[in-house]
Amino acid sequence: MLNYFNLSHPHAVGPDIGTPTLMRFMTDNPGRIKSATVREAGAVGKVEGSFPFLALVYSRLVQRATLAAGGTIGGRIYCAAANSIGYRLSKPSREAKADYLAGSTRFAKLRGQVGFLGIYPTETPALERDVVRIEAPVQVLHGEFDTFVSLTNSQRLADLMPNSRFATIPGAAHYAREDNSSDYLDKVLSFIKEVEATVHPAP
Repeated sequence: MLNYFNLSHPHAVGPDIGTPTLMRFMTDNPGRIKSATVREAGAVGKVEGSFPFLALVYSRLVQRATLAAGGTIGGRIYCAAANSIGYRLSKPSREAKADYLAGSTRFAKLRGQVGFLGIYPTETPALERDVVRIEAPVQVLHGEFDTFVSLTNSQRLADLMPNSRFATIPGAAHYAREDNSSDYLDKVLSFIKEVEATVHPAP
């Protein structure tokens, strides 16, 4: 993808479930990413969080039940649970709710989500060993009041990397990029600007 768009050394943003994917890419492709901002995900070691999240990660029974009936029932339950604890400062728009629901009840999409979470028990311990090799600057963010995925996951990830920082999004729950979008965007852009100033100092 980076080669297709001719992105030689980009800054990357990997929110939520994109975090372990980006961390794996960076460990396997050192120097390819200039900096990264990641957010709110159990990416290393044994992940911690609310029952719906942990059940989908560690319980094959819950994974199968979620996909039962083509995902229509389990997907709706999962979506409702996530949305109920995903916001604190704001509420999702009708369009956002429809998009989340579509992603949680369409079988192909839900199967991909559940399958991805299902590899966490083997992948996150491996990432815990591997992320220590990431030398690029990494900013790890987490909603201050996120209970869906515990804040300790992001703190642990930041502690493992040699050139990283950890910060919370004030007042936000799990969907911090929406719950406190102004602070989230400010942190992302400020971090990129700081990295650029370090790599290319102003004359």
